[in-house]
Amino acid sequence: MLRSLVGSEMCIRDSSKCVASTEMHPSMLELSELCRAGFMNALQSHLDRLLRSPPPPNSDLTPAHSVAEVIAWTEQMAGLCASSIVPEEHRCSSFAKILDSILEPLLRACVLSSQARNSTDAAIFMLNTTCMLLSALAGHDFAAAASRDLESRLEGFVSTVVDDQAAALLRNGNIGDKVRAASTADGQQPLSTVVGMEPGVLMESVRKFYHSIFGGNVVLMPQCDRIHVHKHRNLVRSQILSRVVAAYTVLYDAVSKGGYEDPSIIAPHTPEQFSTLLQ
Repeated sequence: MLRSLVGSEMCIRDSSKCVASTEMHPSMLELSELCRAGFMNALQSHLDRLLRSPPPPNSDLTPAHSVAEVIAWTEQMAGLCASSIVPEEHRCSSFAKILDSILEPLLRACVLSSQARNSTDAAIFMLNTTCMLLSALAGHDFAAAASRDLESRLEGFVSTVVDDQAAALLRNGNIGDKVRAASTADGQQPLSTVVGMEPGVLMESVRKFYHSIFGGNVVLMPQCDRIHVHKHRNLVRSQILSRVVAAYTVLYDAVSKGGYEDPSIIAPHTPEQFSTLLQ
């Protein structure tokens, strides 16, 4: 119904440019306005239903059908706008109003529907939804402002996933706590004598950490597999691994200078070797 309404409006506007009769032109404009009002009312009604009862994400963290449907309509409307013979300033203005009425309520409904999820899953769901919206608007200059706003939101969702997943990996063996202790040591006493950083304690912590990421049948960062756009999935994985390598490097350097009798037993790989193993 929504596609038919907006398509009718565009067709009527196109036709009105070609009609010579001064009597028919006002009637066509009136019909165009009726189609526009009917379309906006139908769209608003659909968005209101989403806000009243936000549909939960699908199991693969993609948006539910009722949300994906609005994104599909957005793509169809962008295509109709691009192909219209209505002067650019008029059709771009009309589409900008439609986008304004769609994006904020749609994204707000998605935020509400993700609240029952943990922060990583919620961010991945929002990331997937935002990528779908960006894809729907891709290649249309008249949607550039909206696309820039969505790209900015996307960066925030990527950052949340990276922060959460890097922290989760570094919780294994409490290695994150060890890294913080190493980086904040005042140097007035050997690191090996600091409580919690004794050789046996630290070696056990590193052992558990290694087992969690290199052990048999370990699936590293499984949540990242739910990011549906390959480019962003690879970006998130790369940034998480960079965080982990950076943390290991701090620990490795501190152990090398921390008064341990045999540092290589505690931190068995150089940062370069550790990074290679993670690839």
